[in-house]
Amino acid sequence: MSQKHLVFLFHGMGDDKENWSKKYTDQLIKISKNYNNLKPAKNSKKSVIEESINFKEIKYNNFFEKALEDMGDNSKKILDILKKKNEKIPEFQETFEWILDLSKRDDFFKTHLMDVILWKIDPFLRNRIITAIANEMAPLINKQIDYKNLERRVSIIAYSLGTSVCHDTINALASGSWNRKDEYNGLAPIVFHFHSIHMISNVSYLLESSDSKVYKPFIKPGPWGDEGSYCMEYHTYKHDYDPFTWPKEYNPPWKDESGYTNQPISSIGDWNTHSLTHYLDNPLVHIPIFERLFESGIITPDEEDKAIESHLNKTLKFKDQESVKKKMKVIGNIFRESPDLKALVKGLRKLL
Repeated sequence: MSQKHLVFLFHGMGDDKENWSKKYTDQLIKISKNYNNLKPAKNSKKSVIEESINFKEIKYNNFFEKALEDMGDNSKKILDILKKKNEKIPEFQETFEWILDLSKRDDFFKTHLMDVILWKIDPFLRNRIITAIANEMAPLINKQIDYKNLERRVSIIAYSLGTSVCHDTINALASGSWNRKDEYNGLAPIVFHFHSIHMISNVSYLLESSDSKVYKPFIKPGPWGDEGSYCMEYHTYKHDYDPFTWPKEYNPPWKDESGYTNQPISSIGDWNTHSLTHYLDNPLVHIPIFERLFESGIITPDEEDKAIESHLNKTLKFKDQESVKKKMKVIGNIFRESPDLKALVKGLRKLL
């Protein structure tokens, strides 16, 4: 049996449970059975995807949770000291009381928004996350690739906040900055390239950091051995009514190069046009993913046409399409007025 294709999965904001990816891999498995070449063989208990692909979920939400917990503990210590000394510094107390309260909450602001905020504003936490993920990915990649035959069987699917985390981690892997103990980077672009990278609802440009610019190498497509690229193919998927891709739209200067596609989609079948399930359900998203994880032509043109038509007919039954469009336009206007983190937070709170 040939070696399975290794596919790393990067989650969006708020995914904090083990096996968070099962919901989405199960969705892909279910969808795959609609296509002849991906249907399981007779008497097989596993789908073609399960037989051919090794999904590896990347989890980093625990870093955000720990950071908030530590912030709450430190705030409590400071408040206790002020209380013991009977000192009153209103502006400090209000801030530390707010942080302490936030650390105890279990609402959308804490579980989702703070992920984005902490990733954007805390470079030390960001670097810890990048280093941890790189240390998790590197041995799996080394085990997977065959330098002798130059097999390129490692890919990535990243979503929302995960597109930014993925971008910075890949830059670290390519440059070797994640592993300062080893002078030789065994995963440098000259010796390794990802097979394909799929960025769904790509917000990496919106959340870029000053020390890891989005349009600079290495996250761009190029041939094996090219020192200025780190993947054979790079694909991004953007819904016309996903407002979180609007503030700073991903539009690389190398967009016309071979190996890059930007797939726009517009059909609406759910109120949350930003959700990963909504994206994956669309044939304009899952078919390109299947074609890169398996091989071009795995899905016939006739099957593709029928899938797109069927999906469109299904979404046309969704009665709230115009209401969704209006709501997303309101959120989008917030972003356009001020395309920064404050606007992103405001928009997220309006969406959910």
